[in-house]
Amino acid sequence: MPPESTHKTLSKREIAILAQWIETAPNTDAWEFIEPLRPKVPSTKSTRAQERHDHFVYQRIESEGIAPAAEADKENADLAGPHD
Repeated sequence: MPPESTHKTLSKREIAILAQWIETAPNTDAWEFIEPLRPKVPSTKSTRAQERHDHFVYQRIESEGIAPAAEADKENADLAGPHD
C-alpha cells in the first residue's frame, strides 16, 4: 500500500488485483524462493590457497591444466604504492 505520507490510495481494482495475487500461492520453485547455500570449498593441491575464494581459483586452474603464475614479490604486489 502507498505510504500514508503520500496521501494516495489504491483503487478497488488495484486492491482486488493484489488480493488475488496474494491468494494464489507464488511459484515456490522459482529461484528467489530457494535458500542460498554456501558451496563446499574444493580441495586443491596448491599450498598458496589461503582464503576460501583462493581454493576455488586454484581448483579451476588445476582442472584446466594451467600452472599458476609465480607469486609476486612484495614490491610488485602492493597496489597502493610505497608506505614510507
